[in-house]
Amino acid sequence: MKNEPFRHKIHIVSSHEEVLLPWAEYRLACPEKAPPAVLVLDHHTDVLPAFRDEKAVIKKDCWMDLSFLRETVKKLRHDEHFHFAVASGLVKECIISACVNATIPAHEALKVRWDARWGEENNVLAQPGKYRFLAESVLETRYLAARFGDTLPEHFILDIDCDYFSTLKSLLPEDPSYFRRMVSSASLITVSLERDWVRLLRFPGEGSLNSEKIVETLFPGLSVNEKG
Repeated sequence: MKNEPFRHKIHIVSSHEEVLLPWAEYRLACPEKAPPAVLVLDHHTDVLPAFRDEKAVIKKDCWMDLSFLRETVKKLRHDEHFHFAVASGLVKECIISACVNATIPAHEALKVRWDARWGEENNVLAQPGKYRFLAESVLETRYLAARFGDTLPEHFILDIDCDYFSTLKSLLPEDPSYFRRMVSSASLITVSLERDWVRLLRFPGEGSLNSEKIVETLFPGLSVNEKG
């Protein structure tokens, strides 16, 4: 890929909050570019307020100090990283395709694009057979276009949490053209393994589905040890 500042376009992390570091490294390597949008594929919305305090002071551009950011990542708990990212100016907005939607976003730049056919998470977990058709559609062009629109942003990061996928078939859409366009057009791609959540949220009978399988299927030839 021409003019790519990284040797690899895809960065893999273990826990979702760790994506803030490659996002910041990308921004620092491309200072001439405006803050990107982030298009997110995730089971959860991850829109809680950073540090669980809506009044927490997050200074603009504090992400530019990577030492500070590394310490901050350690302090963030589940689902707080997107709020920190938009409040600090690291990214312009996060647009999230999620399978659940039970949390009010902590910031106006956090935008959840949820398919209401999913219903409440407890219902999905209790009746996976009822929702399998949806789970197997999450990479289909018609599904993604309904979440993000026909036209992709000019400058964006594609962020994938592996727990977005709960069946093996969900990794192999009949029409993958939209997802392929996302991959080819993204300035940066981050993948969060979240192994425990993948194990907890995969549907019955999907015991072979794990984070390694997800990465290998989505990006053939890419190792989970690839750091970018």
